[in-house]
Amino acid sequence: MTVSVSLFGLIPILWATGVGSDIMLPITLPLIGGTISSTIYVLLITPVVFEITRERELRRRGAIEVIPVEE
Repeated sequence: MTVSVSLFGLIPILWATGVGSDIMLPITLPLIGGTISSTIYVLLITPVVFEITRERELRRRGAIEVIPVEE
């Protein structure tokens, strides 16, 4: 939700033609690209890497070692 709000807030800067828009455009494009790529990374790449690591540990040891938490 936060990412979508920030992206929607940056979109009008892309369409701006007034004073200062030539300064803001080079700043806005990397912000939008970075936000989209980091969202994809967090939602898709990280869980896949975690699952691959978990499967590798299951094949190697037969079980995942869980450390008990003492309260």
